[in-house]
Amino acid sequence: MTSPSQSGSEGPIDRATTATAPQGQETGIHEAAEPQPQQPQPQQPPDAPESEEIPGLDIPPGSLHIELAVSRELFGAEHDHPRPYTSYDNIATHGPAAYGNNNTVTSTYVVATSEPSPQVAMVRGVPRLLAGYTPSSSYSLLEGRLRTRRVVSLAGAPGTGRFTTACAVLADRYGPDRICEILLPADEPRSQLQRQVGLAVQGHGHVLRLPGRDHGSLIHLLEDQFSRAEASLILIRDAGTHDSYHRSGTVYHTVSAAMEVFRTCLRQLLFTGHPSSGPAMAPAEVDGYLEEILAMSCLGQTIDEASRTTDLAAMAALVARTRPRTEQAMERALTAAPPRRRRRAMGILLPGGPDDDQPHRRLGQYERSFRIAYAVFHRHPVHHVFASTGWLLQQIGQRSHRFPQERPALEYSVPELLGRDLATDWSLAQAGDTRSPESVSRMAWLCDEGMRGAILDIAWHEFDNTRPALLGWLDHLANTGDTVVERAAAETAGLLAHFDFDEVCRHLIDNWAGSARPSVRQAAAWVVTVAHFGGRGASPVSHKVRDKVREWAWGSRARQRDTAARVYASGFSQLCLDWTLADLRHIAADPMQRRSRVIAEAINQLYQPDQAGLIIAELVSWIDAGSSNGDLAAHATRSFLVLAGKSSEDDAEEQPELLRWLMSGEADAAHLTTLWAVALLNPTSADPAWKRLHVWLRQADADPPSRTPMSQLLVSLTEHTSLRRRLPYYLHRMWQALREQPPEWIMTVIREPHHE
Repeated sequence: MTSPSQSGSEGPIDRATTATAPQGQETGIHEAAEPQPQQPQPQQPPDAPESEEIPGLDIPPGSLHIELAVSRELFGAEHDHPRPYTSYDNIATHGPAAYGNNNTVTSTYVVATSEPSPQVAMVRGVPRLLAGYTPSSSYSLLEGRLRTRRVVSLAGAPGTGRFTTACAVLADRYGPDRICEILLPADEPRSQLQRQVGLAVQGHGHVLRLPGRDHGSLIHLLEDQFSRAEASLILIRDAGTHDSYHRSGTVYHTVSAAMEVFRTCLRQLLFTGHPSSGPAMAPAEVDGYLEEILAMSCLGQTIDEASRTTDLAAMAALVARTRPRTEQAMERALTAAPPRRRRRAMGILLPGGPDDDQPHRRLGQYERSFRIAYAVFHRHPVHHVFASTGWLLQQIGQRSHRFPQERPALEYSVPELLGRDLATDWSLAQAGDTRSPESVSRMAWLCDEGMRGAILDIAWHEFDNTRPALLGWLDHLANTGDTVVERAAAETAGLLAHFDFDEVCRHLIDNWAGSARPSVRQAAAWVVTVAHFGGRGASPVSHKVRDKVREWAWGSRARQRDTAARVYASGFSQLCLDWTLADLRHIAADPMQRRSRVIAEAINQLYQPDQAGLIIAELVSWIDAGSSNGDLAAHATRSFLVLAGKSSEDDAEEQPELLRWLMSGEADAAHLTTLWAVALLNPTSADPAWKRLHVWLRQADADPPSRTPMSQLLVSLTEHTSLRRRLPYYLHRMWQALREQPPEWIMTVIREPHHE
């Protein structure tokens, strides 16, 4: 590499280019070789990297992301959006200001800290949340307790409406626009809250959701702080079987009648209307429709079978979408209801009719194994079902200390092994000529995609001594080296982790997270991401996932740190954006990540338009830290290049997101200039950086309103002496490849003596 020019060096980027780094280490502070003096039509190529690939760029953008369809398949229709019904607005008493939706919360803090602190965020959307609330007996008890105390504990089972009840009580006391939630970065509530002051916002109601049960001491710890602020706090926790029902600071949450919950949810959906549930109905029409359908016996039976309020909300959404008026139509609408799915799954794995009885127990075991494999590989080639069925039977045989069951060829057909119910799905799929996109093999197919999770639910909960075989089977699938098989195994393990996180973590997740194979570590990342989606962001499972990811990120094992980065690359993020960035910054400094693109893909998944400012500022801080840790600067460069090429999916012109951000006037042009300059001068990123800059310039040339901000960006880039010489050469080269000349407005900008 030629020596950087020492004449006319200007700006921090040019000064940084004189630094050196250990041989073979990527940094963001070296510059590419300078081209020959400018010529109208350059004939010799410069000494620049020929490859567009940065070493380690082996992860296509978006390839690690967990699709929303997986959440619907595993957790049902109520998980169309794996987010709670509440959102956050910006308010904080210290540290970053957090706002956003669910597990993606924007922060105004510009550099991630190494020790994230608790945040206080405004809960917005409370009126919409309370519109579908059915008061329970615990409402009046909680309201009465808050008249005499500032901090009260609300104990109950997860998923029973504790948060909504707390918001309803606080809204009556302070108003729906004066409710905050205290967010904790890890499951150490006492140690984090004890050293924090100013958590209570004056004259506001607060909610603090904590996993576990033993948090009684926190009531006394926080009472004085909230009394001084004339504020209230409802601490939501899990109820234990041996809890005392006479604790003065605790109210035990009771669940409202199932029929009333369903009625309230459906009434709200019909009143307001929704694109997925049709137009709104008049109040009188809604009341008449409710009286008409609530008398239907099939609806009443299904409501009685519902075990959770989320099941009732899902049923209300199904009825609002289809609006049946006859018993037959209601039966069809409720087919996808969670209780009906579980009943159907029970029939698939535990046949009870006379035609389904099997004289040989091991033949029934064979059939059930085949059906479980069929559900696991929904939407995948059926040859995966054949192979994985054999592996599951081997695991069952090993766990029962007997030889694996023999599988004679040409004896049982797929419809026979699937049984009458699933065979219907198989035949309908084949009639539609459903083919795998990667081969001519037929696909395993479930007409009701939500049956995938229901079948696995029954397999996990309704059979004795099945769990060791299932866990051993998933462990084998995750180590096959086949990406399709590994992803299916991880999705299945994610559902099981949602049911029993600690057990699945002990037998699978922790082992996978420390594996020497990147594909197995990626499987561990998918598992915890899926489990988090099933928890909808606020359940005890989601708390455990957040704690596990932070444990990996800040632990002593490099492979587990890599797994934590892969979790973020899969679509997960912490409750506050700066917590996520702090984890990624710490992981990026690990030498194991030196040539990996996982960090860049994690930043890519983290990006949202309203978070661009914080993310770009964080990447610039990594550049600034490059003098002490070149790995951080290299990761910043890779991440920026991914974001620079990112375009909106709904943009027909495919305009880069960051270019649109620059045009809006909300961008920090100095930050973008710093990142572009480092990327263009870094020999490992120069080639793709110039090509992406070329895309930006062509977009600006085709869109006159964007020429002004791009001209200003070019002017800022020419403030660096090395880039001032390189810009004419490389831009001529880029347009010459298209047998064109650079637009005159671009050449005018870079030729003008802005800095003489």
